[in-house]
Amino acid sequence: MKRFNFRLERVLRFRETELDEAKAALIAERATLATLEEDLRLLREAHDRYSGIVGVVSGRDVLLQGWVGEGVKIRIELLDERIARQKLRVEDCLGVYRERQQAVRVLEKLREKHKEEYKLEVHRQETAELDELGVAIRQRNRDGK
Repeated sequence: MKRFNFRLERVLRFRETELDEAKAALIAERATLATLEEDLRLLREAHDRYSGIVGVVSGRDVLLQGWVGEGVKIRIELLDERIARQKLRVEDCLGVYRERQQAVRVLEKLREKHKEEYKLEVHRQETAELDELGVAIRQRNRDGK
């Protein structure tokens, strides 16, 4: 009996490679998002720490602290926008990953179904061969008597 051969094995391997690539892209996008969120957290902490006017001795210091505070607020807003765009990228990558994962699952289920059919066919052929062998032995025993 010939070995089991799934005709779509190459397609399955290709889909698995696509899935691995999508997973790597998703991991990279999530890492970027985590970095941006950490930067935002640190920036907000710095803004909160230095936003109060403590120990200011001159008008120049007040003015300088105001400019720095405004600059930090603008950077926080820009970082919030980048994080929002990055979250969309993560969602897109997650969608692609799920689609590719589904394609791989479908092919794997199809392979398992074909494998079960192959096993049933092998069993049917083996049973038929044993039946033929039994008939031949019975015939030989009957003829020999």
